[in-house]
Amino acid sequence: MASSSSPKRIALSITALCALASCGAPSREQARDRATTHSCDWYASCGEIGSGQTYETRDACDVDVRSSWNDLWPAADCSGTIDGDALDVCLKAIDITDCANGFDFFNTVFNKCGKDKVCAG
Repeated sequence: MASSSSPKRIALSITALCALASCGAPSREQARDRATTHSCDWYASCGEIGSGQTYETRDACDVDVRSSWNDLWPAADCSGTIDGDALDVCLKAIDITDCANGFDFFNTVFNKCGKDKVCAG
């Protein structure tokens, strides 16, 4: 016998899953923040955050990289027009970019994550 709270539990579960899976297209700000997190995770995994490295701290990375994504995906071109599937491709590309390969880095930033790919409009 199902309890009367089952529909509520199902609705809450669906809502939670959508939040985790980012149901719907993300906003430009959400896309920028996700790209910032993936990028700074990448910098950290490549040993580029710390004393004497590209970024002294994770916060410094977050500020600088967030600004770079803002420039790459300007609000005038991307507000409300992020392609969620293309963003996922971009984020996966960031995650697997070779630390020691400058070409791979630029391929990720400008080809996989370029405005023409991620900004749907």
